[in-house]
Amino acid sequence: MLNFLSSIFSMTPAQSRWITTSAINKRSTEELVILGLCLVSVLALSPFMVFRVLNNEWFLAAINTALVSSTLVMMAFILITHRIRIASIVLTFCYTISIISVLHIKGISHIYWTYPAMAAAYFILKPREAAAINTMMLFAVLPVILASMPPAQYLVLLATLIASNLIAYIFAQQMNIHRAQLSELASHDPLTRTGNRHALEIRLQEAIATKQRREENIALIVIDVDDFKVINDSHGHHIGDDVLIRLADIMRTRIRITDGLYRFGGDEFVIILMSADIPIAYNFAEQLRALIENTQILADHTVTVSFGVTEVLEFDITQTLIKRADKALYQAKQAGRNRVKIVEEKWEPTAISTR
Repeated sequence: MLNFLSSIFSMTPAQSRWITTSAINKRSTEELVILGLCLVSVLALSPFMVFRVLNNEWFLAAINTALVSSTLVMMAFILITHRIRIASIVLTFCYTISIISVLHIKGISHIYWTYPAMAAAYFILKPREAAAINTMMLFAVLPVILASMPPAQYLVLLATLIASNLIAYIFAQQMNIHRAQLSELASHDPLTRTGNRHALEIRLQEAIATKQRREENIALIVIDVDDFKVINDSHGHHIGDDVLIRLADIMRTRIRITDGLYRFGGDEFVIILMSADIPIAYNFAEQLRALIENTQILADHTVTVSFGVTEVLEFDITQTLIKRADKALYQAKQAGRNRVKIVEEKWEPTAISTR
């Protein structure tokens, strides 16, 4: 029924578990950027650390050593915990304070270190945070600049520092906007604005890992629009698209922020319900089925949907989970459509309860 299932079903359990682990442990772009900046900083500062020691500049050598050490510690912290937020703030403050100290000790000749330090802040912090820290740095080094240069020169220097910050701030803001747009395109269906197949596969892997780690009840619901081909043939594909958009809007209003709504493609959707066992998931699906049936989506045609419900099990892998839900959906279609089916034969539906 689903195009991508053939490739998923062909994988062995070992391959699927490897994909689950690798997807969860894969490092983000932000991690790689910060780790790269840390590595460049260590390589750039280490020769200066040795140079300071050889020239008996012990205080400056101590500053360089502290910077290199703190950078290495933060690299290890990121590698172990994947938490980049704390490491980013600590690193930025360390470099800012160090540069301010060096400028006050060695004088204006080291002013050029402020340019890469200010630019780096925009790579590892939010633009407003970087701008705030860089402004603090600018005011801190201002006495050194005023005491070391004639007015014409320090005005030029201040102008270049401010201009560099302004350009970096605008660039960082634009990059954040483009990143958000790309993330939206990569993880969302452009028609219904629900999650797409790629986002669903990642979420399923996370759900299985959560079940194995915390034994949390998680349910999977596969949804298919009944007689969708008839709607397309009789009303046109543009009306069919409108039906899918309306259905997605209805389902989106019924799920919680912790749940997930995804489109497989065509007329199939998937809902992941967190903290939900089979009875809760069945009742939720039955309520949603009745709501859609009683909502006038088309003037001359009652739109109905069929549901296949299953629960994430501790021993599940991605293909077994989808296969069970798809089997339940097939049973709903075979039983006459516009109904909810589950895969556990021993469980009997009870009265609908409030989620």
